[in-house]
Amino acid sequence: MYSELVAIEEAISYVDSISAGKYVIITDSKSAIYHLARCTSNFRGSPLAYSILGSLSKLSNKNISMKIQWVPSHVGIPENEVADRLAREALTDGIPFSCLPLYSDHLYIVKEKCREMWKEHFDVRSLTKGIWYKTIQPSLSRLSWFDGASISRSDIVIALRLRSGHIPLNSFAFLLGKNNSPNCSECDVPEDVYHIIMECVRIEAERLAFLEEYNFDLHDVGKCNSILAFPLSGEAKSLYKLVKLALSRRG
Repeated sequence: MYSELVAIEEAISYVDSISAGKYVIITDSKSAIYHLARCTSNFRGSPLAYSILGSLSKLSNKNISMKIQWVPSHVGIPENEVADRLAREALTDGIPFSCLPLYSDHLYIVKEKCREMWKEHFDVRSLTKGIWYKTIQPSLSRLSWFDGASISRSDIVIALRLRSGHIPLNSFAFLLGKNNSPNCSECDVPEDVYHIIMECVRIEAERLAFLEEYNFDLHDVGKCNSILAFPLSGEAKSLYKLVKLALSRRG
């Protein structure tokens, strides 16, 4: 679009150098025309677009009538085909014109490059760190899974902790040197995510009800990954409820 705006500005500059009258600039760039139209409102446009609008205002004060008209391209209009041919010839035989492109024209390319680098880092890093998370979220998402979702903040916190594998339990606190023992105070075995979901006696009755409701095999550890891969599902929300209950009953 930026090159089309440059062409429109050059055409206006040419008209300004000749006598007063009525003129029409014809372009097949609908995006350029829409951009100019939006700049007359509160839309934040490119500096070049505002320069064009300012030039049109100056022409009007000189009794020069200027219209910008869109025509479709490649539909058999002879004059437009001639203009396309001349534009192609100008790529090799025309007068060189140097201008800096608008940053927004390259913003998408920069975003895609950043995403590509992020993905490469994510894939390499997941070979040694965050292996649990990679089994749940094998690819990067452009939006957070809870973006616009109907879910409580407490459920989001539990979901993020479960999906990352980092819940403030005794085993984790022990690794950080904040607890003297990694064991569950009730069961006397390492208190980790697997323990509070699958083993801890504090929620034994609720666990059995959960397992029965969702036909959950107690020994199928991969089932948790499958549930957490769809964090807004009914199964996932029931799992969050179970975990919150287990955490609330800790000593």
